[in-house]
Amino acid sequence: MVQWFKSEQSFAYPWWHTTVGIWRKYPNPHSAHVKTVDVLNRIVDPKTGDVKTERIIGVQQSAPAWAVKLFGADSTAYVLEQLHVSPSTQTTRCTSINLSLAQYLTCLERIAYTPHPADPQGKTAFSQVAEIVSVGGLGWKAAERKLEEHSVRRFGENAGRGREGFEYVLRHLKFAPQPQPAAA
Repeated sequence: MVQWFKSEQSFAYPWWHTTVGIWRKYPNPHSAHVKTVDVLNRIVDPKTGDVKTERIIGVQQSAPAWAVKLFGADSTAYVLEQLHVSPSTQTTRCTSINLSLAQYLTCLERIAYTPHPADPQGKTAFSQVAEIVSVGGLGWKAAERKLEEHSVRRFGENAGRGREGFEYVLRHLKFAPQPQPAAA
């Protein structure tokens, strides 16, 4: 059975500011569990200016000791993140999936950042969807369902802390003044 987490909100910053913040998201005081961010690959399309990046993010798990022992997990979990920034369409998309414990549970997250329809120059719309599913590695349907339910609750808690941390990063970004279009 699939469990879903969905969230939409806006950030009080233009799309370009929010996109720069993505690259500086870690470390921040609200995401102390994120221990490493390693870039695996980055490609810039010379025709479009699109940037595609793959990163591995290492996070300190706070799973119960019994769960770590049962699943043979390490205290650090790893996530593969793929980012696609398109300046021409002002769209930033992020897809991430867990690498650790994937034989038991997968969490596929999709995020989109776009200019907010009500204020495209001043705000960014944020959309997040996570699909959490047990892949059947436990052998007990009831245990797999409980694992999914626990994981979606935990995902929601972490998403809240992640938003707080991202807001912190966005508030603290410093830029040189942006050039203004010439008056007509």
